[in-house]
Amino acid sequence: MAGLVFKSTLIAITMALSASAAATSQCNSNADCMPGYICGPSDFAFSGTSSNVCVHIGTCSNAPDPQFPNEGPKCGDSIFCNVGGYCGEGYYKSGGDTILTQVCVDKNTGLDCASS
Repeated sequence: MAGLVFKSTLIAITMALSASAAATSQCNSNADCMPGYICGPSDFAFSGTSSNVCVHIGTCSNAPDPQFPNEGPKCGDSIFCNVGGYCGEGYYKSGGDTILTQVCVDKNTGLDCASS
């Protein structure tokens, strides 16, 4: 039981760090992203800020969470995107490390990501 609580706490911390790291722009254009990724505005629900993130082409979806059908897509365990936004596989850079995570992107970036 303690292992499950620890794992849940670790996941929640990771997702919170992902959302806060996305508050710092990771890119200005597609050229700033790793190959196979595109750059676009983040679209995390309940976030008052938007910045650019890199998202992996072909990984985006805007399907709502079945438990919360009127909300935007759920992105990971505890993060939601705004209604109309998309969730995809992305990354952020921190101290020279590249950390893979799920990111919320706006509709236009999500459509490009999903259709590519």
